[in-house]
Amino acid sequence: LKFNWDEVATIFKSLNIFWNVYRFPLLYMESDNFDPSITILAHVRSHLRIEDVFILSRVNLLISEVNSAMSDYQLHKAVRSILNFIVNDLSRWYLQIIRRRLWNEYISMDKLSAYRTFYEVLMTTAKLLAPYAPFITESMYQNLRTSQDPLTIHGCDYPEVNKELINKELEEQVLISRSIEEASANARQKVKRKLRWPVKRIIIKTEDEKIKKAIYALENLIKDRTNSKAILVVSEWEELEYEVIPQMSVIGPAFTKSAGKVMKALKSRDINGKELKKALARDGVYKLREYEITYEMVEFKEKLPEDVASSEFTGGIVYVDAKLTPEIEAEGYAREVIRRIQDMRKDLDLDVEEKIYISLDIADERIKALIESWMDYILSEVQGIECVEMAKDLIKEWDVDGVKMNIGIERTVRG
Repeated sequence: LKFNWDEVATIFKSLNIFWNVYRFPLLYMESDNFDPSITILAHVRSHLRIEDVFILSRVNLLISEVNSAMSDYQLHKAVRSILNFIVNDLSRWYLQIIRRRLWNEYISMDKLSAYRTFYEVLMTTAKLLAPYAPFITESMYQNLRTSQDPLTIHGCDYPEVNKELINKELEEQVLISRSIEEASANARQKVKRKLRWPVKRIIIKTEDEKIKKAIYALENLIKDRTNSKAILVVSEWEELEYEVIPQMSVIGPAFTKSAGKVMKALKSRDINGKELKKALARDGVYKLREYEITYEMVEFKEKLPEDVASSEFTGGIVYVDAKLTPEIEAEGYAREVIRRIQDMRKDLDLDVEEKIYISLDIADERIKALIESWMDYILSEVQGIECVEMAKDLIKEWDVDGVKMNIGIERTVRG
């Protein structure tokens, strides 16, 4: 049996991610007195959101994968499937989406459906992992079990597939949406626009009807995950321009002595690349003076509008329109301030729901005005009561994209 410390470190990292995912909802569940023996899945089924339906489908598909691997004595495959689900589906996707639902201070059916879904998935995943990680899963189980459950996770039946919860079409659509998210993130990197900053729109160019259907079904989710204000789905994006690149290897034999003239004409500023591309797509041939140009004679290179970057995904291309407007700047800087205040809350070891005063000292008056227009939102995101002249418990100087800011926070209640 081979032993590898690097592999141990990788497994530990995945288990640590699972532990952090498990801990995240507990405080909120406890404060809302969530009782899984009362709020059962059947009671919230009609209130499930798309992300809930997806993760319940995925965990049931996981059960099938794990049981199949175990039947074939492929235990390493079973563990790999569980850890992949924990990291990619549960931590990086589902948890990120439902955070805001759990932060809502009011109890609603939407919040209860998130609790129940999260509870269902945590319990199922812990039971699947129990034979391979008995101690960490037992610790989780003891905190999650109800009085009606067995005393130990190792006394539970191994999970069985609930076929009613499997939605293969939705799983395929979510995989498409995630490939679009990844392409959008790659395009953002090219224009150096962080995900924290919203963008005006993303344009998704595709001719695949299955992809279009997935986008329309998950439009709000994709907008949220890509932090974009709008999504445009096109077969051809009219705002693109094209540079014409003549192919001498084809033009030469076709026009012999006149090839040089044809090359020069195709490179002329009088040639509109977009119109030439359209004509060739429509008619298969383009009349250039006395010469007939075919598709094989030219290639086209996209010329992106200013502040636009693109990235391909399987079946299409995502264009990110990162042009800044005052509204987008205001929201972007507001989110930057929120992130700094959240870091400062951690420095003071504040409880999640502990209220604070904040203060902002920004020399740049334009940026200051933009941020102040989002003050209500900032306060709501950081458990803030009020923006005061000087909050004294902790004051830090920050450089936010070249803008100097002094941010202060102060407890509202002294211990």
